[in-house]
Amino acid sequence: MAETIKMSAFTETATLNDNDYVIIIQDGENKKIKGQFVKSTSSGGGASTGTGENSGSYVETLNVKDNDYIHIIQDGTDKKTKVVNIKGANNLTNGYVELEGDDGSKYRMKIVDGKPYVYPAIADTATAPVEGDNVNYDGLIINQIYGGGSSLIDTPVSHSFIELYNLRTESINLKGLYLWYRAKSGSWQSLELNGVIPAYHSFLIRCGEHNDIHKECVRCAITNYDMSWNIKLSNQGFSVYLCIGDATPEDNPVRVVKDALGQITSTNGRYIDLIGAGGKSSDQTIWAYETYYWNCMDENTALHRIDFANGGTINIGSNKSNKGNNQGDCEPINYKTCNVDYYRPKCLAD
Repeated sequence: MAETIKMSAFTETATLNDNDYVIIIQDGENKKIKGQFVKSTSSGGGASTGTGENSGSYVETLNVKDNDYIHIIQDGTDKKTKVVNIKGANNLTNGYVELEGDDGSKYRMKIVDGKPYVYPAIADTATAPVEGDNVNYDGLIINQIYGGGSSLIDTPVSHSFIELYNLRTESINLKGLYLWYRAKSGSWQSLELNGVIPAYHSFLIRCGEHNDIHKECVRCAITNYDMSWNIKLSNQGFSVYLCIGDATPEDNPVRVVKDALGQITSTNGRYIDLIGAGGKSSDQTIWAYETYYWNCMDENTALHRIDFANGGTINIGSNKSNKGNNQGDCEPINYKTCNVDYYRPKCLAD
């Protein structure tokens, strides 16, 4: 067995430069890799003394600690550096990079649909809500929904979408919340939400593509969004339910159950909001909605809330008397003829 060189024999350095070499063991062989390609030390590994020495001379470890030493070659000289000095040793995972903003807050960055996405770390680390906590989300609404159907066709909107809006005076963390989608011919499908919506901001979920955004007939190309959901929403009507937890909803969730005298007998502690509309034909019905619904949706038409009337116990706007009635608190928007700049779905960037 080859004798290993003790780390004490090496000069210590506090930096790892892009052109330095790190000794690794790969497929049973000692190899070297430039520092610029070292992304993380989370996978562990043993120290090595140089190219060509038998890896069997090392004791294996599955955990690398910040104060352990890694053997590197710097300017042609064997040196050692603490793991904590290696780029990314403390803030990298396979899913995200953790950063600290100039305001001292923690953020995370990950790649979504090939683009960098930065969000508050608390979106991942906060305690998830439980049933009964829905009162803390009054004012979080489903503001607008649109579906272009299952085919790639000439639609005025490039993608299906679901737009949320926070009309509270404080931010809302989406951890533990789920969006549920259901067309008449299908079952409930869910999306676990992730992000933080500041006060008076929209949050946009871009769904499946219906039309190439370069086609002339597209009047609303959705290129900025906050989450993506790879499903195409129906152009013949559907329902979207926002709630706490991942338990599959009943066919038509309700916020409260009342008896014959109008007294509340039970409350749904998961319920945050529900919106639905049928297709333009009277036989294109839906499962879930609040009280009544429009028959209005097709590949040109979205459903949009009127002055945020449906915000739980919050009453806002001249239309607040219609709260809890999807026919009364919503309006159809035709994207072939509407003012797109006014009605287009908004995201956090807006």
